[in-house]
Amino acid sequence: MAPRVPLVLACLLVLAPHCGAEPLPRIAVAGALRLGYGGTLLRAGIPFDYLTDHEQCDLGVLRRYDLLLCACGWMQDADDWTRDSLRALDTYVREGGRLVCELNSLPPDAFRGLKRSTEWISPQDKRKAAVDFRLEPGDSPFLALLPHRRAWRYKGPAAKLAVTDPGVTILARFRHEPLEGKPAILYRRYGQGEILYFAGMISYVQSNWRPDYEDLILAAVRFLTHGRAQPQWSLAEGAATPDLPPDENAPADNAAPPPGTEDLGAAPAAGYCVKVAPPAGGSIRLQLDDLAITLTGQRAVVSATGRGDRQVARAGSDPHPQHTGSQTRTGDLPVAPTGASRATFRLPDKTAEVILQRLPGRLAVAVDGVVLGQLDAPLRPGAGIFAPAAAKALLQPLEPLYFTDDFARAGKVAAPWSPRAGSWLLTGTGAPYVRAPEFALRGRHGSLTAGEWFWSDVRLQVAVRPLTCREVRLVVARWDDRDGLELRCAVGSGRASLVRVRHGREQRLGTAAARLVAGQWSRLSLAVRDGKALAGVDDETILRADTPDVSLGSIALAAYGGEAVFDDVRVTDSSLTPPQPLVHPADYDKGSDGLLDHDTWSHPAAAWVPLDTPGTFVHKGLFGADFELLVPFRPSGPAPRLTLLAGTDRARLAPLAAATGQAGKVALRRRAGVLSAAVDGRPVPLLSSPRGPLCLGLSFAGVRLAPADIRLTAEDVHEYVFDRVTSDWWEADGEWEVGARWPCSPQWAWLRGNGTPRAVLWHKHKALGDLVVEGLLGARMREMQQFGEVQNEPMERLRIGLCGNGREPWHGYVFELGSESEGLSRLYRNHKVVATAVQRLPYPRETHNLWGDLWIERRGAALTCTFQGRPFLSYTDPDPLPDGLVSLWTENNNVMTPYLAVYAQLDETVVPPRLPSWGEWLANQLRPRRFGMDIEPITLSLAGLFGWE
Repeated sequence: MAPRVPLVLACLLVLAPHCGAEPLPRIAVAGALRLGYGGTLLRAGIPFDYLTDHEQCDLGVLRRYDLLLCACGWMQDADDWTRDSLRALDTYVREGGRLVCELNSLPPDAFRGLKRSTEWISPQDKRKAAVDFRLEPGDSPFLALLPHRRAWRYKGPAAKLAVTDPGVTILARFRHEPLEGKPAILYRRYGQGEILYFAGMISYVQSNWRPDYEDLILAAVRFLTHGRAQPQWSLAEGAATPDLPPDENAPADNAAPPPGTEDLGAAPAAGYCVKVAPPAGGSIRLQLDDLAITLTGQRAVVSATGRGDRQVARAGSDPHPQHTGSQTRTGDLPVAPTGASRATFRLPDKTAEVILQRLPGRLAVAVDGVVLGQLDAPLRPGAGIFAPAAAKALLQPLEPLYFTDDFARAGKVAAPWSPRAGSWLLTGTGAPYVRAPEFALRGRHGSLTAGEWFWSDVRLQVAVRPLTCREVRLVVARWDDRDGLELRCAVGSGRASLVRVRHGREQRLGTAAARLVAGQWSRLSLAVRDGKALAGVDDETILRADTPDVSLGSIALAAYGGEAVFDDVRVTDSSLTPPQPLVHPADYDKGSDGLLDHDTWSHPAAAWVPLDTPGTFVHKGLFGADFELLVPFRPSGPAPRLTLLAGTDRARLAPLAAATGQAGKVALRRRAGVLSAAVDGRPVPLLSSPRGPLCLGLSFAGVRLAPADIRLTAEDVHEYVFDRVTSDWWEADGEWEVGARWPCSPQWAWLRGNGTPRAVLWHKHKALGDLVVEGLLGARMREMQQFGEVQNEPMERLRIGLCGNGREPWHGYVFELGSESEGLSRLYRNHKVVATAVQRLPYPRETHNLWGDLWIERRGAALTCTFQGRPFLSYTDPDPLPDGLVSLWTENNNVMTPYLAVYAQLDETVVPPRLPSWGEWLANQLRPRRFGMDIEPITLSLAGLFGWE
């Protein structure tokens, strides 16, 4: 769906460079199976409107547009509105309108003498190969827009045409039986207007079966608008060459190896570990880039070699930390005098192995994963690492830590995981306890581990859903079963503790409140860095402690006293600042494999709203905290220019940074609330300085730019495509899971909630101040035999709430798609209707394939809502409600969504909702279910012809 100007209602963005620019033509897409046309225009950045069924019959509405694209109305021929629509289209074209239509969406009187019958070229019929159609020779300007030898493959229903009207131009013909030689594309002038006619269902086949008709559709649009509707976005990505960091691994000018040593290799820039056994008697000497290490049975002596400007800054010496209260400390660490070149570490008795961890800024000495001490000493990348051959030293290069697992596989638990106790299994599909998604790791009465001995500075995050267990644990710096740092969260009691385990002895470092609820997903985190530990639940930091002796080791997950489900494990390097998340990244889009998502929300272009001014776009989001917008500048025409825009009002965005000529990148940033701009990395003055939550836009001409080339990161953007579990949300009522929408397409899955009487999903964190919420909503198909029927896929009572209290979903503002009265949608304030939309929802055949785009903005007391990019509901509250929670819910129905986005600053504190009791939840889990309903037999003949609905 490509929303046009009404999403930014009255967005009169007038910039000086655009004063003379001709507005883009007004385009509308109509018909029942129209997503192929709409998706093509969306990806090209051409603004358009989707017309409702009653608008398609209203000649006054049609006259507003310069061009209409009418998709096939097949299976709706008997409906009164389709006949009325064709009559309105006939008059529209005769009066001077321009129309792209297909199959049976052709106005009945437009082509005199045209004879047609329908031929079925079915994707499921192996006896009939797909047909080709190719352009005919001729001098039509349409033909000049496409390569003459271009051929398009086609399977689907097609009109078998016989043309006798000399005023009709045949632009393309089919090349194979049963349509050999029959027209595939026709053109004629009709009255004062023009018609381009496709003999096949181009829009539906483009959207559902994924051939590539985009060039054909865009050529038709350009042809009938006389070149005014040019693609605004480049259709091919071409991101600028990334900045390359300096080669820190270049060989250094090393001295000769010390006598009697072997060369272990060059020092990696990211660091390394050397594992070595100290001698039982005497000593051995190692050289680690610019440091010399002498090991005896009792101590390790570190000295600088003197190459370069290197200083030993501080050293720790006490291998036995002292414990005081809830914190750990090593006592007073001796600090070497400035310029000192020597430090000593005492080793425990009977030390069998020493680990020397060399990081870019320091050296740490560890035994059994415990830090004995460390010193500041910059690493010299590329310098030599040497050790006596008899020491059998092991070199382990390091790199920034990154490990993830979503357990999307079936079978036994295997590497990289190693069960230590209890029972562990991969759920695969069909596990009755596991929801959203069904792939996960299920554990009972024990633990399992992953990782390596040399992992350090670990940040571990995992989603967990306690079932019957009493306690869930996360472990980092796990050296063995008796050594590690543990986060222990009790289920139901609301308590969590941080525990240091050393040689089997436990020391509690602190306790805090933490809500872990049976049957609900939560996200736990545990990180160690520079002698400090941080633990969190659902993005809220709950515990901090000094842990200077925690260093090396693997990770572990554990469940005790019953079962828990784990998913979405993520291990990263805690020494690195987590990057701001990308906003609507390109990898959301699965391209031609993304069923309907590609045409509605997942493509990067869906986040940018095209305006009537050529080359001008505004982002759908609202950015109240820090962000960075980075846009490559690739000239492709005369007078290239690129301008980044921002403002507090979508109707009046102002230029902030601009580039012309041959610039490579343009950046707009806000850091700690301060705006700045740069061109090719060089700061440039801001053209204006707006404050507060900002809307972002851009304007360009003579520049090749694809949406996937734009890099936008932001702190206060929270997007959910439900490829991970719903750990940011409370499942307060109903059943929530990731599953299929259509029984004939069980391989495709999105989040769905089933509610009798209710299914309610609450966000865990309060949204503060101004915000934007976008949700793509649909209804799950219930029976194959009645697809497209209102009672089978009711787009009714689909609701998004704002400013809720986490208990009663009617509290706050509720935007409802499909109210109990036909054709109505409503906005409620504390269950009282305050605004109503009439006849705005698509008709049943369209809702079968539709992801309805509901976009909501709250700015102060004003609430604005659009549906499919057009004005829908609005209300100004004389007594605005306070901040609250976002919700997704329905009553006596089901709701499905592939995408939810919340653009808002969130309160870190988790808001506990009203949840079912443990007994209610367990009874709901154990009640009979119809597994397999997603793969019930396909009996409708259309499914056999087309492959899916």
